Formats: sequence, structure tokens, C-alpha cells
Amino acid sequence: MHTRSRSLSRRPPWWGWLLIGLGSAGLAVTLLGLIAGAWLFAGSLPKKTDNATCTQRLGAECEDITPEAIGKTLQMTLPPGTIVEFSLYESFQDWHLETIFVVPADQVTVWEESLSGYDEPTSVGCRKLEDRGTDRRCAEAGSLEEQPYRRYTRVTQDDGSVAVWGEAFTT
Repeated sequence: MHTRSRSLSRRPPWWGWLLIGLGSAGLAVTLLGLIAGAWLFAGSLPKKTDNATCTQRLGAECEDITPEAIGKTLQMTLPPGTIVEFSLYESFQDWHLETIFVVPADQVTVWEESLSGYDEPTSVGCRKLEDRGTDRRCAEAGSLEEQPYRRYTRVTQDDGSVAVWGEAFTT
């Protein structure tokens, strides 16, 4: 006569099934967390493109943007010798570019001739570059309805060069 071992045929109690279920759920959540963490880490590694160095997670964030790309976005010419001191491009559903650059004194006329798409410069309501001088002038182009909206503030420096803060964005 064959008898079954009592320990092999016994089922776990209800709380045993609960512990097994919770353990499985915890393992699944941990695995998903590791996958998401790896995805975020991989997206945070800078990638060099022709126009900038970018990271990409849910949107893009770029620095070290070339003068050519800045000029195209702001719809102005950044002549040879222009030094980009700061540049940041961010995008998700909309995009935003902010930059500070210096146009050499012998190229200011070339830069000014490229500003025909902007309103006439004024000294009222100028943003940024407060520490660069008092002769700040600014202008804008486009509108929140006519996008992209673009604006700049300029300050002539002691050596005749022009420091420019520029911004362009969509909403």
C-alpha cells in the first residue's frame, strides 16, 4: 500500500499565499525600478551633435550651442569672432533657447544689419545684462500668437564689442 507523505500534499495557508503574492509584486516593482533607472541614466549622458551637447530624458536639454544654430533660432546673424558665453536649449512640449554672446567691435554693424525682423530697439523693459553697463537697449520679434517669440538685450562694452542676451521660445 502506497501512502502519500502528508507534507507534500499540504497546501500553504491563506497567509502563505499572501506572502508569496506580496513577494512577487515586490520583485516586479524592483525590476521595473531598475529598468526605469537605467533608462533615466542612459538619457542623462551627454550626446554631442553638430549643433550642441544634449541630454535627453522626457525632453531635450542642450548646452554649448553653436553660433550658427543660435543665429538661426533667433533669426539674426552671429558674425565670425562672436563668442558664445552661455547657451541653453530646452524642449518638451514647447521649446526655449536662452543665450549670452559677445559680438566683436569690428562685426557689430554686420550683426545690427541682420536685425530687420525685430522691432526698433528701446531702453524700456530690457531684461538681463544689468551688470554689463547702463546703455542697455532691447527689442523683440514675433508674439505669443506669432511664434516663435524672440527678444534680445544688448549692451555696448568699453572695447566697442556688444554683449547680447537673447531668448526665443514657443508656448
